Amino acid sequence: MPKNMSLTIKPGVTIALINNANIYIYGRVNALGNSSNPIKFIGYENSNSSIYINSLTESQFKFCKFTGLSALNNNLKFPLFKDIWKTSSSITLYESSNVSFSNCLFANNRNGDDMINVVRCDTITFSHCRFDNILSDALDSDFSNIIIQSCRFILVGNDAIDGSNSNIKIDGS
Repeated sequence: MPKNMSLTIKPGVTIALINNANIYIYGRVNALGNSSNPIKFIGYENSNSSIYINSLTESQFKFCKFTGLSALNNNLKFPLFKDIWKTSSSITLYESSNVSFSNCLFANNRNGDDMINVVRCDTITFSHCRFDNILSDALDSDFSNIIIQSCRFILVGNDAIDGSNSNIKIDGS
């Protein structure tokens, strides 16, 4: 999604990521599910799919389910561009600001070091989110400012929260 665009995703929508499809977000996203109709981002079997966000525009994800995602590895599609699009996490926020996740589920990542990696970001908020069945780190923050409110971390293979040179405020988690 280009820098100057805005995308609204309505309740009940399922975004199926198959054949190693990835989502690249450079603009604004308003994924506004609700408790009875969450928005689903699903990486399907035999697919290495990821979400990459690099946006200074306010975005929000409410009542979303992120399942079956993998570390970003576009080398599978473009082997000549080795390591250009390769990250260690299923969801990467890079040099982004004002992104909020509320009442979201992050579960069952397929590979990679982190479910979510926040790198050089400002004002990233996770509120009432659940991290469930994560292979390694659930939430990794590098050189960022994040807020974690009333989140749950269940069956996490390594660190629930890993922070390096970050300001992290944790409340009621």
